[in-house]
Order: sequence, then C-alpha cells, then structure tokens
Amino acid sequence: MSQDQPHVLIVDDEADIRATLQDYLEVNAITTSVAANGNECRRAIGEGDFDLVLLDLKMPGEDGLSLCRHIRATSDCAVIMITGVSEAMDRVVGLEVGADDYISKPFDLREVLARVRSVLRRSGQRQAGGNGLAEKLSGSGRVLLSVLFTDIVGSTTLAKTMGDKAWSNLLKQHDEHVRAAVEDFGGIEVKAMGDGFVTAFDMPGSAVACAQSIRRRVSDLGLALRAGIHTGECELHGDDLAGIALHVAARIMDKAKGGDILVSRTVTDLMLGTDVVFAERGRFTLRGIGKEWRLFAVSGEGQTADN
Repeated sequence: MSQDQPHVLIVDDEADIRATLQDYLEVNAITTSVAANGNECRRAIGEGDFDLVLLDLKMPGEDGLSLCRHIRATSDCAVIMITGVSEAMDRVVGLEVGADDYISKPFDLREVLARVRSVLRRSGQRQAGGNGLAEKLSGSGRVLLSVLFTDIVGSTTLAKTMGDKAWSNLLKQHDEHVRAAVEDFGGIEVKAMGDGFVTAFDMPGSAVACAQSIRRRVSDLGLALRAGIHTGECELHGDDLAGIALHVAARIMDKAKGGDILVSRTVTDLMLGTDVVFAERGRFTLRGIGKEWRLFAVSGEGQTADN
C-alpha cells in the first residue's frame, strides 16, 4: 500500500460499477482494489491492508450485511454501504451492524469521493487530495473562499403549521443533514442562522456539490432549499469571516426560489471545464451591493416555491 494514499476496497458484483469507481478514485489519488463477491471480499480483507471498503448491499451469494459484520469482526477499516434508493430499512440495518456511512444508487461520483474522504477523516485514516482549507484559515488577513448560504423556503409558515415540537424535530434533522454534507465536501460551518447556514469552501466546485447534496438530503424531509454561492476574498476574524463576498452570497440567495442553487459569474468562470452545467437567470441588482450581477442556476434546479 502507498505510504501517501489511502487504500479502498470496492466490492460490487457489477463489473461496470467496479470499473467506474476504481477509475474515478484512482484519478483522485486513492489506491483501489476490487472484489466481485463475498468470497473475493473475505480473501482481500484477510490478505490486504485497507483503510475503507465500499460495499454493495445486494449481491448474489453472501450479501453486504453479512460481509459488513465480518469486516467489523476482523478488521479496523471503515465501511461505506452502497444501497438502492428503495432500501431504507437495509440502510438502517447496515449502520446498525457497523457501516460508517451509505451511498444510494444511482450515485454522483463527486459525492462518493467526498463521502470516502469524510469517512477517512472521521476514522483517523490517511486521505489524499486535502483542500488545505484548515491551513488557510489558521492565519490572518484575507483569504479567497467560496461562500455558500442556504435557507429553508417557507420556514415561518411550516413552523406555524407544524407546531413548535414537530418543527424543532424537523429542523434538527435538517441541521444534521447540512452539517454532514459540509463535512463530506471539506467545508467549514461559519454560522447557523435558525433555518439556514453560512458555510465556506476552498473551491467553488465543492460549494456547488455540497449545495446539491444538501438539496437532495433535505428534500427527503419534505423541505425546499434555496442557496446562493459566490467566490471572493473574505476577512479572517478569529473563528468568524467577514467581507463583501459574504454579503454577495447572501444577496444571491435572496434572489433564489425553492429548489434554486444560484451562483455568481465568478463561480461559473472558475468552474469552466467541469461537468456542471449552468443556466443564466439574467441580470439582477443585489440589495446593498450596487451594480448589476449576472446570476446562474445549477442546471436542473427548479423554481418550486416563492421566497
């Protein structure tokens, strides 16, 4: 095993999934091995030294739940279960038998990479490709960051309709999803604002991917998210951030509707060449900022509710 890279075992009976995951992780400086079934998985665990196992839940012969128990009994490596979107109970059981996280099929490769890195961080193992955000924020002065503002659409109406206790429970679940996504994509929580968050990332792509992940996660709770992202210089003030970049991101979010992830032209320019598609929404005057700003929506995001 490389002294500088984590080693991940990919266990899935579908050859195309194994190859896709292996190629993507290897490109991102993560060493991989593969296994097509339970026997090959058990043999690899017995002979190799792995930091993490990506483990398919449904396979012919021995299934992922049984293999997860075996891995937990014989190894210290982390486990991420790969499950179908309809297998909610199996995901719960998987976590109960020792899995550290789960990914639903069909999956986004960027989210797979983010979750792998997040689990490796939590388990104290080596990981490759760190974004240097912690080092950047350990100093003083001004730093270039991608700032993400998120907000629950219609939260006041929902709180009144649901009542204090039910709304508090739902909001707690929302907060857990947001914080998990921010950790997965290597960001930091700057501030929680009741029904929204201010977070920051080293790269605009991480901020966009995190916003997409949060949107998917909270939609399962029946909530609509709106988000605004801008990349610019921020001022370090101890554990807090300040500066025009935060105000711009906040005002961009103000222009978003339910389901929208809106970004500035700065973000789209920095993400040229990526696989993210943006649709121009037009020119807007951002309150308190001045001048017109061209805003773009992450392709596929809808306008399902009013601000």
